[in-house]
Amino acid sequence: MKMDNCQSAVELWMKYAPYLMFDLRDPFYPDAVGVTIFQKPGGFPSFRRQLEFGQERVSFVIEYAIWWDYEIGHLYGTQACLGIYGA
Repeated sequence: MKMDNCQSAVELWMKYAPYLMFDLRDPFYPDAVGVTIFQKPGGFPSFRRQLEFGQERVSFVIEYAIWWDYEIGHLYGTQACLGIYGA
């Protein structure tokens, strides 16, 4: 799949956004979500790692960085969810 030039970034990440499912008794929910669209390999803005992929087989990768902050002193962090979309 090729990303159309006329397609906005917001339309793209909304189209492929992951579904987050919660139990009725979950006490905590995400506080924020950051989105990065990679059209070529590079560094993640959410943590110190490099994303490597073959551009002949992958059109783009979307990172959804989900921030959880439980406000109890020790449970906080970012969870990364990646979507990889082929050429």
